[in-house]
Amino acid sequence: MKLPNKVTSYSNSILPKLCDALNVLKKGNISPLNLYKKLKNKTQNVAEFLEILDCLYLLGKIRLSENTGELQYVETN
Repeated sequence: MKLPNKVTSYSNSILPKLCDALNVLKKGNISPLNLYKKLKNKTQNVAEFLEILDCLYLLGKIRLSENTGELQYVETN
């Protein structure tokens, strides 16, 4: 996972891509494939896309719907 450090700038790290993914997810539920298609130009490869999903899931910002298999944005207070 590319986090900002001396070598990797913030803009080249994974952090701004988390915001891009959340902005898409806030508009409504979406399948992982369709989310990947929307973020394809902003990610380097599928592995980086999976890292984005991992981070958002661990932060409690997304969940996978058991019924539809779509990703959902989780609103927290």
